[in-house]
Amino acid sequence: MEKKFKLILWVAIINLTTYSNLIAQTQVIGKWYITTSELSVKSLPTGKDTAISYRVRPGTKFTITDIKNNIYTVLFGYYYGDTIKNKKNRNAGATKAGNPLLLKDVNFSKIKKSDLTTYPQDNAFIGNWANFKQFTILAEDLNRALLYNTGNFDFTFGALTLPLKIRFGNGGNTYSAFEENLNLGLTFGLKYTVPGTKEQSINMLGLIGVTSANLDSVAFKNPKFYSSKITSTRAISAGAGLMYQYSAFQVGLFGGIDHISGELGRQWRHQDRFWMGFAIGVSLYSKDSINKNPDEKITNKD
Repeated sequence: MEKKFKLILWVAIINLTTYSNLIAQTQVIGKWYITTSELSVKSLPTGKDTAISYRVRPGTKFTITDIKNNIYTVLFGYYYGDTIKNKKNRNAGATKAGNPLLLKDVNFSKIKKSDLTTYPQDNAFIGNWANFKQFTILAEDLNRALLYNTGNFDFTFGALTLPLKIRFGNGGNTYSAFEENLNLGLTFGLKYTVPGTKEQSINMLGLIGVTSANLDSVAFKNPKFYSSKITSTRAISAGAGLMYQYSAFQVGLFGGIDHISGELGRQWRHQDRFWMGFAIGVSLYSKDSINKNPDEKITNKD
């Protein structure tokens, strides 16, 4: 019985390990990378033709389109040096299959030995002749590239605190107030990933949360509502702002209004009045954007 249990356990571990590796591999499909050093790629062989080797310069962007047996099929970012004739010929053939900009629709041409009169010879550098053509690299060569953020808009949500807040007055009997309180809220909105290899983004977020409102002697329209025993109360806070995000950490500025329910709120001078605050937050979730369009948005230098 013990041997059977160990066997089942080992089979389960092996299956989980295999499954985890498959998940890890498929997560890179559709993402963009940029090479940090020179690496070698091969053309996709056609029929009995032998794959042809090419070289890739540092700083070259590429995306992964498929994975088989630890060999990655890649597509390079668009080279603007492409000739008008090549564009017309390629797009004419691709349009028959559908949108020429979508990976799943492009009728990719593979490089044959007979094409060597048209394409650079073996071991040449990748250039504009490689636009919309697929190549392969080994899995270990991916270590010589960094994940490249392509500048996409994604949905995100998270949490923040506003340790510093300024409540604005009206220039009359409602004064401006500076508060240092614990203000907690949930954020949601758009995240723009800054192009490059660093995990940084600009977030345009809405806010809903709970805040602490100071109730001092001049906070009320009617002084009889003031009590030295109650110096603060909870309010519902709503607003919007901009956050700079590095990795999951966020800092930024928010503006909004606070609302206290009941008669206490109606007497509070800052009820639904505008405030601004310094925000510290964390991203809890972002939609993982994958750019599957090998168009001219992602480019390389020839």
